[in-house]
Formats: sequence, C-alpha cells, structure tokens
Amino acid sequence: MNYVLENPDYPIIYETGYLELFGKGFDNYKTDFTLMLLLILTLIILFTPFIASEYSSGMIKLI
Repeated sequence: MNYVLENPDYPIIYETGYLELFGKGFDNYKTDFTLMLLLILTLIILFTPFIASEYSSGMIKLI
C-alpha cells in the first residue's frame, strides 16, 4: 500500500469485477445451470439413436 501512495502513477486494480471474472456471481451460476442443461439435452439427443438401435437389435437380452 505504501508503494502505491509513494507512486501516484501506479495503476489501480479494482476488486469488484473478480466475482464475474471467475464465475462466482449469481448471474454466472444461472448461466452455468443453463449451459449444463443444454449439454445434458444435447447428450440425450445424440445418444438416443444408439440406445434405440441396441434395443431394437436385441442387445438388451445380453444383460
């Protein structure tokens, strides 16, 4: 702190944006939840044909 007071041309870094930068704010939790939901829906859509083809070919009987 003394270095900043002795050198007034030193750039000041504000700490208010760190929550948004590192994803710790409330809005970013909402965004993470939305992206997680989108990822899960995408995986369901991608794997549905594989599961249906194994079910129709009788692979379920192997279990």
